[in-house]
Amino acid sequence: MVLCVLGLTPPFAAPTRADFPYLADPNRCDSSSLPLGCIPLANEMTGAAGSCNGEKWKYASTNFCSSDPIVNLSPNELFGVTGMSVDTAWRIETGRSDIVIAVHARSSEGGLAEVTEVELDQCWAANVRSIVMLAQRFAQVHEPSPADQPPIGRMVWFTSGQALSPMDGELAYAVSKGALQQMTGSVAHALVPARIVANCINPGPVDTGWMTTDQVAAAAAASPRGRAGRPSDTAALVAFLCSPDGEWINGQLLYSNGGLHS
Repeated sequence: MVLCVLGLTPPFAAPTRADFPYLADPNRCDSSSLPLGCIPLANEMTGAAGSCNGEKWKYASTNFCSSDPIVNLSPNELFGVTGMSVDTAWRIETGRSDIVIAVHARSSEGGLAEVTEVELDQCWAANVRSIVMLAQRFAQVHEPSPADQPPIGRMVWFTSGQALSPMDGELAYAVSKGALQQMTGSVAHALVPARIVANCINPGPVDTGWMTTDQVAAAAAASPRGRAGRPSDTAALVAFLCSPDGEWINGQLLYSNGGLHS
């Protein structure tokens, strides 16, 4: 099954937090059955909705009781418990995690004169540290195919265009995205024993809704293909990498940008 951190377009999307793909069950993670991945914490729910006092087990979490009405009203939430481990929730629902597509990112504007230690740390945590730790966890829980069969594990993350042209107006973002590109060979090699194939994609400027009309026009003017990227362009490459035909491509930086070189 595919686990997507935040979201691409279907079939790669996997909802998170208040939109877990199953209905809430207050007994799903109690001490009588202890499903795989449940971790006992000192402050856990009782059988009563919304209460926390150490009588229940739960998914890995550091933020267990929420007063967010949107969360609490969701039929796919467990009585306001938030911050649950996505990989644990996914494994309990599907039985296994085979593919992880890490499309999340923290964007950041500001050049050398404006960048702060806080912003550098936040971009590092969101864009780099999270993916390294996600790879670690994926390697721990992935159930590999037999040694005489091709690997079925796949992991993909995304860099940006900092290696093609300066992005000094987004310095903290560019530095962190550069780290994602440079770590690809090492992290992919580290995932080999878990039989997980990993690659990094530079999708170029993709109009997912964040681009203004001027930005779309600028991307089209810069592209040899005369248009900005579309989500389906990137999704097609991801689908190939995750297919059986993509298993020999490992530890690579792949460009899906229509031939953009600057």
